[in-house]
Amino acid sequence: MKPVISTRLINLIPLLWLLAASLCVGVGAGDLTSIDEIALDQTLTKPRNLASHFYYLKDPGGHLKAEDLLHNLSAYPWQENHKNKVDFSFTEDTYWFYTNIQHHNRNYLKWLMEINAPLTDSIDIYIIRSDNTVNKFKVGDLLPQGERPIKHRNFLIPIDLAPNEKIKVLLRVQDSDELRFDCLLWQPTVFWQKEQGILLMLGLFYGMMLLLILYNGFVYITTRVRSFASYILFVISSTLFISVQQGLAYEWLWPDLPYWHEKSDPFFAITTALTAFLFLCDFLQLKDKHQLTYRFLAFNMIALLVALIMNFMLQHNIAVRLTLLFLFPCCLISALVCVRLALRGYLNAQLFATAWLFLGIGGIVQITNSVGYIPSNIWTDNAFIIGNTIHVFLQALALAQRLKKIEADKIKALSMSEAKSEFLAKMSHEIRTPMNGVLGIVELMKDTGLNKQQQRYMDVINASGRSLLSIINDILDYSKIEAGRMELDQSPFNISRVIEDVTPLFTTYLQQQAINLNVYISSDLPAYVIGDADRLRQVLINLLGNSFKFTQEGTITITVHPDASSPQHIYFAVSDSGHGIPPADQKQLFEAFYQARSSQGGSIQGTGLGLTICKQIVDLMGGDIGLKSEPGAGSTFWFSVPMPAAEESELAKLAANTSQFISSHSLHILVAEDNNTNQLIIRNLLSKLGHNVTIVENGHQAVAAVQQRGMDFDLVLMDHEMPEMDGLEAAKAIRCLPSDYAQITIIALTAHSTKEEKQRCFDAGMDDYLSKPVDYGLLKEKLQQLILERNTHSENTLSNTLKATPQE
Repeated sequence: MKPVISTRLINLIPLLWLLAASLCVGVGAGDLTSIDEIALDQTLTKPRNLASHFYYLKDPGGHLKAEDLLHNLSAYPWQENHKNKVDFSFTEDTYWFYTNIQHHNRNYLKWLMEINAPLTDSIDIYIIRSDNTVNKFKVGDLLPQGERPIKHRNFLIPIDLAPNEKIKVLLRVQDSDELRFDCLLWQPTVFWQKEQGILLMLGLFYGMMLLLILYNGFVYITTRVRSFASYILFVISSTLFISVQQGLAYEWLWPDLPYWHEKSDPFFAITTALTAFLFLCDFLQLKDKHQLTYRFLAFNMIALLVALIMNFMLQHNIAVRLTLLFLFPCCLISALVCVRLALRGYLNAQLFATAWLFLGIGGIVQITNSVGYIPSNIWTDNAFIIGNTIHVFLQALALAQRLKKIEADKIKALSMSEAKSEFLAKMSHEIRTPMNGVLGIVELMKDTGLNKQQQRYMDVINASGRSLLSIINDILDYSKIEAGRMELDQSPFNISRVIEDVTPLFTTYLQQQAINLNVYISSDLPAYVIGDADRLRQVLINLLGNSFKFTQEGTITITVHPDASSPQHIYFAVSDSGHGIPPADQKQLFEAFYQARSSQGGSIQGTGLGLTICKQIVDLMGGDIGLKSEPGAGSTFWFSVPMPAAEESELAKLAANTSQFISSHSLHILVAEDNNTNQLIIRNLLSKLGHNVTIVENGHQAVAAVQQRGMDFDLVLMDHEMPEMDGLEAAKAIRCLPSDYAQITIIALTAHSTKEEKQRCFDAGMDDYLSKPVDYGLLKEKLQQLILERNTHSENTLSNTLKATPQE
């Protein structure tokens, strides 16, 4: 029995609802003969609300005409409007509104009727005077701004009233969106005074939005943080949306584009939501840290993009409803996401969540107000504007906190980078000092009459030492590249000479393995090119070393020729007949610390930095690098870099610097070095070259020796780090001596190899720089060049003396 009763009660609910609705309609019906007149006088300092005195008539098909209504107003079922504004939410019907105005004044006065509905499609206004003449006005956002009686964001209708005149006001309103507006009657002076205050507030609001856009744009340019860019897009989009809602966009931005104005409301509503979600994802890094939330928001963003496209294909009322359909859950979900993250204590989420909560609440209130579910008032009508304003400023505070953290992280990273550089410089010095001893002794042992077995042992020690030194250089170079401190030296050099310097380094490999090394250099290459010979040499050494690792027997070939596909580019290739590289390894081979495996499955020894450094050097040169390899068919590593031919002026300068050295002259060299092993090595190397050597152990002794015997020394080889006085201080002190002593040539001889340390040596007054372990060939070249310069100077001095001597 109970289920039957419940079913009947449920069936009665719609009938009861219809009965209540009919009663409400009956109560609302009114007789036009009893309508209250709106009395006006000259002392009116506040607007009169016409909407509360309106009678309205629904015209579903929009077929009624003003002439029919004016002929017999009382013949139609007018209903009284009991609200302070017209509010019918979403409707596609046409409505008529009617009221009377009585002017109780003996003077001729002007009034302004303001209809605060900038997005209404069409409004026809009929002013019926006592003599039955009719003044007609037509306004609406489907008409160009220039056709309005008065240019304004709202609709302003001028009404002139004669003394004691009684008029009738008839409005025909048609809109495909929500039908909601205020209708006020103003004295012009009062209206424009009020307008000045409103314009001031609007100017402050839009000025602050512009400042936020400019400031965050500057921050984005300097930091390149994506959240600042998405925030700028959000502020721009939401500000334009608000300007459309307020009618300002149509008044100032596109007054002659009514079609675009109609589409701009849902368009900017959607773009505001899109940019807000984009900012949410960027700021909270949802893609990396909250995958599920990110996927949901990405789906909503795709749906909004579809709605954005459909906005231009559907009727306006359908497009608006579709927009609201997507915006409502998006605003709600976004607010919940931020609250959830805030409760979890996520980065800066409390402030961020509060901002999103205000925006979400504002959007929900605006939407529910639009469909008539909550009462209409100044707060609900402007809920989104209020929520968005609070949201924008709270987000600005959140971004300020993010910027503060970025700066703190940058300072921390810089500090760590400096500590890292200092550590590497220290390690470089500490490792290079004993390496100088090892490789220096090997160089000296070569001339001591070794038998074949001892010579082979020395070759192994030398190769091992060079290999260790290469690893150290790789680590240091990788650190330089990471820190952006590697720079290229652009000067003329001969490519063939570079190849000749590289190939002897692999003599031991060629002797130990059944490998032939072939070199093919095209005759079409320029004699000299402009580039960084040292970095080119480094790339070739790394690529050759890589080929020897993957090749047990067979052939390795170096090929060099002009790159036909790129003018002024030189193509280099290092090919081997080894086992090849598996395809799975090829994609990652140029990544840092990655080590490929041979085809037999064994790992390849090394730091995993060689190819990474090659790629970064080639990129720094402005070239391309790659490889071709098949398992069992060998590999080819190639790179193409811009190296234009050297000009004649550059070649002349190069020829002057590389003239035939004069090696018969010996130098008297002062060496400042505190390490006993290094003293032994440098003394023997210099003696081997036929030079005289004086050793001191610190900077004080070096300065004293130059001061006492400065004219006896041709050169000072100055170590960097020494007790009592280091090499930099000693060099500065020597440069402060009398001019005859201060001009002595000083060459730094140090285990430090960074560019900064080299510059410090030059700043201290040193003339050149040699890093440890000392390269015997480079040391010999430096000394020969010094001899050449001294001999050239002596010849010029002698020539000038002979010219100045009177001839007998």
